[in-house]
Amino acid sequence: MYLEDFNLSHKRERTPEGQGFELDYDRYSSRLNRKFANADEWWNSYSDLAQEEWGKFSRQQDLLEKVNGDHRLAWIIAHFVGESYEHWLTRDDIDGLGGYSPSECLETTWGVKRLRMLFMQMAC
Repeated sequence: MYLEDFNLSHKRERTPEGQGFELDYDRYSSRLNRKFANADEWWNSYSDLAQEEWGKFSRQQDLLEKVNGDHRLAWIIAHFVGESYEHWLTRDDIDGLGGYSPSECLETTWGVKRLRMLFMQMAC
């Protein structure tokens, strides 16, 4: 057996695009009896709840840069993760993100949907 035959990575198995939380995000509007017309409206309403607390967060500019200027995502991360966000953004073991780190999720549209659903599921 050769060294390359061993899996030396400790990363989790990855859930490919189109098979993760982003499906729940995309299917939200197709379900009956929903309070919001679509997942974007739900996300906007949900993230608004963290906006006031954002004013007290000491590292606003740095977090905004790390989330590509997405204010709503920054508000929610500051609320739920707090000052430990830098470490959290690098973790690839977060249930719901399919083996991707939050930073990796920020690189794609479907990854951002996974992040949003991760936080919105906390409201359920």
